[in-house]
Amino acid sequence: MRRHSAESECRVIKNKETSGMFRIKIDTREFGGEIRRVREAARNWEIALEIFGAYMIKETAENFRQQGRPEKWQDLRTTTKVARYLRGNRSRQRKRRTTGAAWERYSAGMKILQDSGRLAGSIGFSAHKNVVEIGTNLIYAATHNFGDKRRNIPERRFLQFQDADEERLATIIENWLTGE
Repeated sequence: MRRHSAESECRVIKNKETSGMFRIKIDTREFGGEIRRVREAARNWEIALEIFGAYMIKETAENFRQQGRPEKWQDLRTTTKVARYLRGNRSRQRKRRTTGAAWERYSAGMKILQDSGRLAGSIGFSAHKNVVEIGTNLIYAATHNFGDKRRNIPERRFLQFQDADEERLATIIENWLTGE
């Protein structure tokens, strides 16, 4: 008896009935190489996880670019905008003026969580065996990602695992196992 499928072929060989039992042997010679390849791929997930880690870095950068997604991050407080505007510019510090066209242009272009770019640039990943870790080593990152009610810092999730990411991970694993 032969069974056919789009992916592989398996032949089931039945021996004569002996003492009320059947003996069934599956002949795997026709797809033995495929089984070995899948087994080998399953032993070494590191490359698939590196692909997923790189994907998540790209997705996190997109979170920074869009300033939150699917929901936008809470806007900066006025005091934060003023502090950024006055910092490092002696003329502005002397005048302490936060009105007018210059202030409006500057405050409209302020990026949330991107004052210096250090946080967005610190996101990295590490893949080994069957684990991938995605994150940053900056001390203040967790405060901004999860928020801090005590200090009135809102949650702005820049590191998050969305439904589309789960689908992408499944596709990467499937492609890895099938050799695509």
